[in-house]
Amino acid sequence: MEKTIYQLLNEVETDFTEYEQVELSSEEKDYYKQKILMEVKDMKDNTKNNGNKKIWKKAVGIAAACAVVVGAAGTVANPVLAKQIFSRVFGNLIDISEKEESWVGQNKVYTKIAENALPAQGETDKYQDSKDYVTTVEDNGVTVSVSDVYCDGYSLYYTIAMTTNNEDLNKAETVLLYKQKGDWSFPKVVSQDGKNLETGGSWGSLKKSEDGSFVGMFELSFSGDDFYGKERQEELKSEIEQKGRLVVDCPVEALTGVLNQEAEDQCLVETACVEGKWNLKFPVTVDNADNQTFEINQEDNGILVERATMTKTGLILEMDYSTYATRPPYDFEDGDICFCVRDTEGNYLGYLDTNYKQLFRQDIEVLYDGQKDIIVEAFTDTEENRGEMNVKIAEILIHLP
Repeated sequence: MEKTIYQLLNEVETDFTEYEQVELSSEEKDYYKQKILMEVKDMKDNTKNNGNKKIWKKAVGIAAACAVVVGAAGTVANPVLAKQIFSRVFGNLIDISEKEESWVGQNKVYTKIAENALPAQGETDKYQDSKDYVTTVEDNGVTVSVSDVYCDGYSLYYTIAMTTNNEDLNKAETVLLYKQKGDWSFPKVVSQDGKNLETGGSWGSLKKSEDGSFVGMFELSFSGDDFYGKERQEELKSEIEQKGRLVVDCPVEALTGVLNQEAEDQCLVETACVEGKWNLKFPVTVDNADNQTFEINQEDNGILVERATMTKTGLILEMDYSTYATRPPYDFEDGDICFCVRDTEGNYLGYLDTNYKQLFRQDIEVLYDGQKDIIVEAFTDTEENRGEMNVKIAEILIHLP
């Protein structure tokens, strides 16, 4: 008789004294149990397809070690097992970011999102209309899957993994995903009642990991920018807050493999282009119950921080620089304002997102680890500072609850 996941986990011996222990709440235990068991099931299914029992045995050992974190004592190992709790896709993304010269805080961004994300298949299984969703598609020797999903009410994140037996595509270092070849159209996001929500964000590429799969995390933000106006912004916000579920419709019909190097007459060297249909559709639960918003209203040199919102993943700061931007000699056409956020020790917080809400207004979202004091810096490279780039024009100390 084939053994259950639980029986296999129980066979693995683990030295509990190896790991530092931290208390978990009952909600956190349930959360990690779901993630661990979904990951083990996924590993087992993949092993059946590959026929590699050694990989399965090793995978079960890893998952069993992770299962220590949600035992009867309700503890989590930190930081030795932290990465193993996450899906393999997030684990690969963190590995890639640690080895590359990525922008500040990239691996921290992956880790923070991974801590709150849920398995896409688990989310799909929660709904009676799950037959309408597609989380894995195979076509023309290429399999594309959505692995993890998360939405804090401001941004929606999901990870995608791709595997293939196409030799030329496997030679690539990066695979670009297109709605159609050369078309970078964003996926469509609809509310639970089918209403379309305007989004912007990152979309389009997967990086090769050590296990041979291609992985990427994508972010869609509910911007409601200048084009839609303030009234539409508030409507979007209300729709997202009131609807417990959003649905992402992600059409992919062309995959282009490229090498990360420039050729004489082109930006990237293409290894292959495969056309087919890998159209993914999946639900995402909006997790905004713990979001908190605070009025700030602190200003320096015409740069105003209006309010701050804390989510499970980050801190959103609403910026208004209309006073600075509308007085001489500033000319909006000559340059823009950019913002950085750091703690009082000088450590810059990693960026999650930037939204332009209206003219001379930005929402910036950064990673947040509970700091009570942070500093917002504003920079510009406008005509008045000709010859100097990124000149600091404001510095605002903010005290958070």
